[in-house]
Amino acid sequence: KIFSAQVPILRLHAFGGEAAQRSKIVVDVSVGGNLARGACDRSVHRLLGRDPSGTAAALCRLVKLWAKRRKLTDTLRGGLSSFSFVLLVLFFLQT
Repeated sequence: KIFSAQVPILRLHAFGGEAAQRSKIVVDVSVGGNLARGACDRSVHRLLGRDPSGTAAALCRLVKLWAKRRKLTDTLRGGLSSFSFVLLVLFFLQT
């Protein structure tokens, strides 16, 4: 349950894989908002597109994987979202 959301949120849990390698994927889906939603995503996508080598995007994926494996992305328990880690990587690369 997400009590502090300002728009309706649907949290989906998907389980897959074989019993020994059971994996779980959690997806939050929001409905509503205005047209400005997604503007930050588009800006990040544009910034990453400026790097012809793809190193910045690869570093973002690596940091997101690192944070997820260390359970730092659980926003309900005080962690940062994976998008926040992408923003931190972009800030690091720009400075």
